[in-house]
Amino acid sequence: RGDEALLGQMVQLFVLANSPDNNIQQQVLTHLNEVSQKPDFPLYLVTIFAKMTDKQEVLRQQAGLVLKTHISRSGRLPSEVSDYIQANVLIAVADKSRDIRHTAGTVLTALVQAQGMTACMQSLEKLTELLGQGNPEAVEGSFNALNKICEDGVSQLKLHYDAPPEQALPF
Repeated sequence: RGDEALLGQMVQLFVLANSPDNNIQQQVLTHLNEVSQKPDFPLYLVTIFAKMTDKQEVLRQQAGLVLKTHISRSGRLPSEVSDYIQANVLIAVADKSRDIRHTAGTVLTALVQAQGMTACMQSLEKLTELLGQGNPEAVEGSFNALNKICEDGVSQLKLHYDAPPEQALPF
């Protein structure tokens, strides 16, 4: 359970980020940099991105893109944080909004690169399951995510498949 006040502040920061005023944008950046030092920062971002479907699409997408950047810059995340992010981003893969679905694929790609294939195996399996569903948004979103993972994660795929048989997991 997170801090509801902090979550509200972060939502407000993303609202203010769209201001044409450069001073306000600088303040937003300063505050986001401060908040990003908290270990649960990515959990707030994924909550805004994947769970707050009542918020504006652009706000949710911004949270998702900041999450992707945070994952890329942070390197390996604690497994419980990574698992929570993966579970929630998989929900966003089937979102009604194409932009949210595609951002979800970008976040999952960053996670695979940061955490490795093995740590993301359940998410990869879930994406393949979604391909067989009748929901067109889920099919398109999961295909997009898998495509990005394969394009951007060639080195991870190569590591996975070049591993000795006793270390490789089926994909």
